[in-house]
Amino acid sequence: MAPTVALYGVVRKWVSGRDINGIFRIYFSLFRECFVQSFGISIGWFLLAFFLYFDYHIMRFNGSFFILGFVTLIFLAITVYLFPAMAHFNTNWKNMIRNSLTMAIAYPLKTMLLVGILLLTILFIYLFPISILILGSVSAYLSYRVCHNLFEKMADS
Repeated sequence: MAPTVALYGVVRKWVSGRDINGIFRIYFSLFRECFVQSFGISIGWFLLAFFLYFDYHIMRFNGSFFILGFVTLIFLAITVYLFPAMAHFNTNWKNMIRNSLTMAIAYPLKTMLLVGILLLTILFIYLFPISILILGSVSAYLSYRVCHNLFEKMADS
């Protein structure tokens, strides 16, 4: 997660119109800055994703597949806000997850757009693995662009 949060941090500086002198220097500075917080969240998030994946394999033969789909959708909705929010706000992990869930519920159209960007990126990377070199940063830029105005409104209120 720390590399992804650092990527969103660089994109945040670029979208905000701040002068970026040395992308790699800024990236590694942000990486070191957010490593501890993002490492803790990444362990929990990975375990939750693994749990959902494992449950999918168990429940695909069971009748409660709809519940797992709903939980997975909520997980994805929180995830698409979590990375940009970690790059934009400086708060603890509980508030970060709660704020991501709140934004996911409060802005369903933006959430669907962000989930669509994520799923299309994953699809293209799956179909054309070399595209990961370009699509990671393009996806981060598009996602942060969608979130930027929302974050600015939240910061003003």
